Amino acid sequence: MGKHLIGVQTKGIFSEPPKAEEVALIRRAGFDCIDFSLDAFLLNSDIYRGELNDFFSCSEQDFLDIFRPLKETLKKEGLRISQMHVPYPLWILDPENDRTEQNEYIRKEVLPKSFALAKLLEIPFLVLHSIKCRGLSGYSAELRKNVEFFRELIPNARMADTIICLENLYGGFAGRLTDGPCSDPEEAKRYLEELNSAAGEERFGFCLDTGHMNLVHRSAREFTETLGKHIKILHIHDNNGKEDLHQLPFSFRDPEGKGGGVDWEEWIEAMKEIGYEGALSFETFPCMNAFPPELQEAALRAICGIGRYFASRLGA
Repeated sequence: MGKHLIGVQTKGIFSEPPKAEEVALIRRAGFDCIDFSLDAFLLNSDIYRGELNDFFSCSEQDFLDIFRPLKETLKKEGLRISQMHVPYPLWILDPENDRTEQNEYIRKEVLPKSFALAKLLEIPFLVLHSIKCRGLSGYSAELRKNVEFFRELIPNARMADTIICLENLYGGFAGRLTDGPCSDPEEAKRYLEELNSAAGEERFGFCLDTGHMNLVHRSAREFTETLGKHIKILHIHDNNGKEDLHQLPFSFRDPEGKGGGVDWEEWIEAMKEIGYEGALSFETFPCMNAFPPELQEAALRAICGIGRYFASRLGA
């Protein structure tokens, strides 16, 4: 096996609770690791609507008991967890509705149990979305809110022996895509330096999302030149430059560079230059929804094959 583990997110694959045959499917398709989509158990669409389920309302012990069989199944199949995506948004500023109770539920129930699960499953990196509120309160207020929010999570990350990874996000205004938190690599670097300084150790890293990068017309080179070794993990997927489609790489750009998709050649060269050695993890869950069950394993094998190609190009 090369130095790069090849992974895929479990959203669209895992049930509630995850089944052994679903883990086996991922392994048969050739993957080495998974991005555990805890966000699939409390959907962002429901959080935005204020319609939270009760999945995280049980005791911490009962919550962890749901996933203990998964730990044993992963060990049996020889699959690692390279990272985990925590439910999001973590906090909502809503001028029309009082979200205090919901925001407190996320802070007091969802986040502590997420970190406890990371400890149980020995997950090295957790992806947490930064809070979006610049459209209502301004950029400076958004930055202060995020730094304050994430500083409070340092003891949780230390307890779980995990690194919190911020992700480059996009926003929206009047029906148009806009920059979101950490979509500017200089901003992301400022967040990471301030938070790691507060922690007194490296407890914060970066998850480079290729699709989000493409939506706000940033380049991989910008991120790698600015963030370098701060980039710990990846969300690899493609889109048309207009919608967050989470599709297979190479779906939207031809070999001559035409089309609105990610510039994968530039991305490969940029990741090679910083000596990236982390997992090559795909966030391509719509593929599981698009293909009939009979073709899902073939689709996963195709995704894994792209991962092996990337690994070969990166010198694995």
